[in-house]
Amino acid sequence: MPYLNRNVASEGFDHGGSGLIVVKSIRRRVVHLLWLLPVVTILSAGAISVGFFLRSDILTFRPRLPQIKMLIKEQRSATPKLPAFLSRCLNHEAGNDIHVVRCLLFEFGLNRTSHRRWIARQTFWTVSVKWHLSIEERQFLYCRFMANITGNKGVQHAAQKLYQKPLDSLDDHQLASLVVYSRSPVTYIRNRHKLDETTKRFLAEMLGQ
Repeated sequence: MPYLNRNVASEGFDHGGSGLIVVKSIRRRVVHLLWLLPVVTILSAGAISVGFFLRSDILTFRPRLPQIKMLIKEQRSATPKLPAFLSRCLNHEAGNDIHVVRCLLFEFGLNRTSHRRWIARQTFWTVSVKWHLSIEERQFLYCRFMANITGNKGVQHAAQKLYQKPLDSLDDHQLASLVVYSRSPVTYIRNRHKLDETTKRFLAEMLGQ
């Protein structure tokens, strides 16, 4: 009997030890899952974002890509080669792609939507523009949307409006001013002093002065 009691006690102890091991195993698994949860959440959000982008790209951007290419072709015909300093200014100016996208959305009448959809559409189209168009094409497109505020679009018309000169006759300061002017044509056409001062600051920043 004492021997049997010892066996029973021993079996009870073994069962208790096994239970403790099971609890620890479950705890490790729970902790592991908790660590994985943020990763899964991020991956899921990324997959959803990619899905929404592809939907936007396929359904709204790509069908209009031939028209966008035509706008680029029109500007390239008017100004076959952009002045090197103008290209340099365009490369320096932050937000050029976003500016181009906004102009495109207005051009195609896609601006009439809710604020939330406008932000999403603008974001997705910015990615599409960078994906489908080269830097040079985006620069031509940017120049295409420069206007002289009387309806004529194109950097050559902006140059004539501001300086009554062809584009290739402008000096560096004047070329830089076209980039500054393009962001707010009405404001700067009415206040040439402000345009000149803003252009000086733009050039000082670009040239590191």
